[in-house]
Amino acid sequence: MDATQQLNALMENMFSTGLLDNEFNNLKLLQDSNNPNAVSEVIMIFCDDGEQTIAELAKLLNQPSVDYERVSTFAHKIMGASASVGAKRVRNTCTLLCDFCKDKNNHGCLNTLDSVWIEFDNLRNKFHTMIQIDHLIC
Repeated sequence: MDATQQLNALMENMFSTGLLDNEFNNLKLLQDSNNPNAVSEVIMIFCDDGEQTIAELAKLLNQPSVDYERVSTFAHKIMGASASVGAKRVRNTCTLLCDFCKDKNNHGCLNTLDSVWIEFDNLRNKFHTMIQIDHLIC
C-alpha cells in the first residue's frame, strides 16, 4: 500500500469510528499552495494545547475544594478546540464532563476526565500518524 492509500485508509477509519466529523473536512479547505502546512499546524496546536488543558483539569479536579466553574471553563476550551478540528469523540466526552461539573459531581468528573484523556490520546496518535504519512506524500 502506498502512502496515499495509507492516508486515505487512516482518514476513512477516523471518520467511520467517529473520531472525526465533517468539520475536519472544513479545516482541510484552509490548506492550499500558499499555506501547505495549515492543517498540520492547526493539529499540532490542538494537540499541544489539549495536553496542557487536560493536565490543568486534572490538577483542578484533584484539589480538596474543586472550583467547578473553572473546571467547566477548561472543559469548554477543549470542546471549542475539538469542534474546530472535527474531534467529535473528544468534544462529546467534554460535553459529559461539563454536565458533571454542573452537578458538582467530582467522581463523575474524574471518570469522565479519564475518558477525555483516552479519546484525546487516541486522536493525537492518529493525527501524528496522519502528519507523518502526509509528509511522505509531499
